[in-house]
Amino acid sequence: MTTKEQTSLENADIFLKKRDGIDKVLKLVRYSSKLSFWYHTRHRPAGEFELKLKAMDGALGTSRKALRIGKFLSNLVSIQKALRAPVRAPHAWLDMLTDAAEGGYYFLEQINFLLKVGVIDKRLEDKLIAYTATFELMGYMGVAAQCS
Repeated sequence: MTTKEQTSLENADIFLKKRDGIDKVLKLVRYSSKLSFWYHTRHRPAGEFELKLKAMDGALGTSRKALRIGKFLSNLVSIQKALRAPVRAPHAWLDMLTDAAEGGYYFLEQINFLLKVGVIDKRLEDKLIAYTATFELMGYMGVAAQCS
């Protein structure tokens, strides 16, 4: 497919995929700060340094949520391509269901980001957590089923 034939959705998907490397670096730093916090507070209460590590963990978690805005578009592109394909692979429906679940998860993570930064009322948090976890679990189950 040439660039001129790409849909707006596909163009947005290509643009947004470039952030995946940054997301991995943020994840690495976040988990390093989590482990460092755990290590330093195993036998004593958290001091100023440890509280800064904990704050960094939270900030990086929120940053990662912001960075993943629009990531669900990749899943929509995959579904769109599968529906357009003249011949479907034997597991095409499973692939599409997995993409739908993962896309739902990433879409809800955008709402979760808005909740974390105070744009959306915190009273929605419990329901949002349940829906997000459900979609994430469905996505993982789909990936696991594809491996069998």
